Amino acid sequence: MAPSPALVESVVAAYSLPRPVHWVDLGGLWTTNLRFDFPDGSALAVRAHRAATRPQRLHAIQSAKEVARGHGLPVPATVPTPDGRGCTALADGTLVEVEAHIDWDTPMRSFPFLHKGFAVLARLHDALRTLGPAVPVDAPPHATYLDPDRVVDEVCRGAARVRAWGEPRLAALADDVQRHCEAIAGREERLRHDQVRQLVHGDFWDNNVVFRGPHLAGVLDFDFLGERDRIEELALTLWFYLLEPGNTPPGDAQVGQVRELVNTYDRASSLKLSDAERERLPLALARQPAWIAGGWIPALDEPEARVQAADLAARLPTAEAILADLPRWTSALAPRPSGRGKQS
Repeated sequence: MAPSPALVESVVAAYSLPRPVHWVDLGGLWTTNLRFDFPDGSALAVRAHRAATRPQRLHAIQSAKEVARGHGLPVPATVPTPDGRGCTALADGTLVEVEAHIDWDTPMRSFPFLHKGFAVLARLHDALRTLGPAVPVDAPPHATYLDPDRVVDEVCRGAARVRAWGEPRLAALADDVQRHCEAIAGREERLRHDQVRQLVHGDFWDNNVVFRGPHLAGVLDFDFLGERDRIEELALTLWFYLLEPGNTPPGDAQVGQVRELVNTYDRASSLKLSDAERERLPLALARQPAWIAGGWIPALDEPEARVQAADLAARLPTAEAILADLPRWTSALAPRPSGRGKQS
């Protein structure tokens, strides 16, 4: 929903808050995020969720944030409603939660901050594993993830939609992404063993992992929280990094950086990466265009789907370059001589 004075008034009333001296729209893809600034200099973050987020899912997200805080991670604390609940539904049904506001100045986009962030990611995964299956979590809407078991069928469906637009350039793109994802599926099947499936953050990147100066300030926005193989989270963050200017097409420097980030995660994790996880990670990285082609393009309205098709055309060459150079990536991410075997 769009931020408005009416939304501000509704939240102030629901939470019995003092009237903010002003409020700022913080942006957000699937939530409306506002900062309320109060006369005493304090601030709170307000998050209004789309109708697709059900109360059970928001409860699971808040449980995940609570367990992360319990493990010492700087995740903003939930501000309870006057009657002690973690969220409230406004008159129009919009679910709203209020959190402590975290000040920061730098998002996690550059290699030095990713180096710190991957150690944090290992700690976060350690924390989220303690929730186990006891906290059921619905799949997030429009996730930046597509279940590998569904990739071939869903990408085929998305490619068919793109071909139906009747543009030769886009039809060629549809052929390319379908062929690319089918090739990955054929190689990936034998590596589906020895994987750690768990709750993951779902969007561990950019302004969801923020720093103040050189220090971690906060891990934010668990809206894409979901259950999947943990290497999918590593692959998504690495993918976004490889799309940054100067990293495409990925060369020796980028391969070395990815290796160091994966090793940083491994050193910080209480459950080390298995050989199969390391071998599968480059394939998961090359598979990232699937969630655009098979997840977003089939589901979005036509103007938005066309925007995603343009993004897909720009990003697919990076994934194709990884797959074409797979032996180098596999070798780079292989365990060191003292590597570990299978997960227990």
